[in-house]
This record gives sequence, C-alpha cells and structure tokens, in this order.
Amino acid sequence: MRQIGRDVLMAIAVIVCVLQLVPLACAAGPSVTVDSRDVSLGETFTLDVRVDPCGAEVYGAQYTLTFDPAILQVVSQTKGDFLTQDGASSIEVVNTINNTLGKLEYGETRMGVENGVTRAGVLATIEFEAVGTGSTGLTLSNVLLSDPSAQPIAGVVQNNGTVNVGGSPPPTVVDLTPTALSIPDPAYVNHDYTLDVTVSNLESGDASAFNVTLKADGMIVDDKRVDSLTGDSDTTVIFNWKPDTIGTSTLLVEVDPDDEIAETDELNNTLSATVDVVEAARTNCYG
Repeated sequence: MRQIGRDVLMAIAVIVCVLQLVPLACAAGPSVTVDSRDVSLGETFTLDVRVDPCGAEVYGAQYTLTFDPAILQVVSQTKGDFLTQDGASSIEVVNTINNTLGKLEYGETRMGVENGVTRAGVLATIEFEAVGTGSTGLTLSNVLLSDPSAQPIAGVVQNNGTVNVGGSPPPTVVDLTPTALSIPDPAYVNHDYTLDVTVSNLESGDASAFNVTLKADGMIVDDKRVDSLTGDSDTTVIFNWKPDTIGTSTLLVEVDPDDEIAETDELNNTLSATVDVVEAARTNCYG
C-alpha cells in the first residue's frame, strides 16, 4: 500500500509539473516573430516570419513589416507552410513589396476546411539584399491572427527583428575568356571577312566594360569594346579582317588586354587559330 501511495504521489507530481510548464511556455499568448541577423554588405539572405499559436486555432494571418530601405531591399516574400502544415490549401490575400518606403504587407488564409492549425510554423520567408551598412529594425504592425470563425485572436505578441549590416561587400568574382573563334577555310587574299568570337564569363560575378582585340600575325587589326558581361554568360564579338598576304596567318583574340578587370584566372584570356590565305581563283568570262 505504501508503495502504491508513493507511485500515485509521484504521478501527481509529474502531472503538476507538466501543467506548470505549459502555461509558462505560452504565458504571453500567441506570437508572431521576425528573425534577426548579422550580415555583410552586398549579401543576399532570408529571414522567416514565424507564428506560434500557443494552443489557439489559427485560420488566417496577416502582418505589415517596415525596414530601412537605405540598408535593406527586398528581393521576394514567399509563402511558408504554417497554414498548410496539415495538407490543407491556402490563398495569399495580400503580398506586396515597397522598396521605396521600406514596407511589406502579407496576408494568408486557409481554404476548404473548417479547422485551423495549432502548431508553430513559418508564415512567410523574406529574401533581402543588404545594400547599405548600419542597423535596421524589422518592425511588425497590423498583425492579426484569426480563428476559424474569422474572429481576431486576442493577445497576440509581436516580436520584432533586427538586421545589422557591416563589413565590406563580397569581392566580385570574374573570369573572362574567349571560347570560340569562327574562321574562313581557306581565306582569300584581299577579301573582307567578319569573324565571330565568343567571350565567356566563367564566374558568377558581373564584369564591367572591357576591350577585346584581334591580332593577325602580331598586329592589331580590329578591337571592340564590351560594355558589360554578367556572370555565367556569353557574348559574341564581331571583328573585321582583310588578309593582305598569301600564306599561313595566325589570328589571336585577346580579352581584356588592358587588365581593366580583376579575374580569378588571368592566363586564359587568349585564343589563337591559324588560317591558310590563298589567292582567289580566277574566273574566265567568255562572250
């Protein structure tokens, strides 16, 4: 009997502890929270807007979020899985981005079901780009959680976030190289030709303006200016060439000969080819 009594008392004590812990975890009520981050200038990153119902049944949610547009710019605002965590459908009621004012609006509601959700989750994910140094608050307002009867849930706590942007921007990574050269085969002396050259940027960084030159037997015969070339992309440069000597001619394309662009590989900026230059066949005319 004494052992049974001890077991009963132990069970009661455990239950009391659990009942005490549950209110403490959600003592302040349901909450909407924005993440905080420390990032570098030029960095692109994501932050979540999270909802913890704390036992309430949530059917719809909305918020307005403001930030300093001189420090951050929004790339996208994407629906999370908070309201669809049980497989139900939902619809975005509002999803607007104003990078001039530094303001986001978001609203979403469940569809086709009568119940709400009670587990915490991500309402939306925001992708930012850090465009200036300093610190900016991510301030929530107009926050609303509604129940399945479309009634506001009382006592929602708003937890604002902060983003600190510091340091230098990440270096631009560029690698320019000529990857293809079209040549005539054969080429006829004293004929005009256009040669297509493919210039590639093998890295993810964007390149500003640079020159591309065409040499024939060591002499520059044409040069072009490329205004820019985005990362992981190609462009076609068209050269003019008129061979004036019969024999084998060596053509050399050089990208960024003036070293205007800092590159990860400075040794792959040339491409060469040999061309046989012959006398044009004579045509006899009879009349």
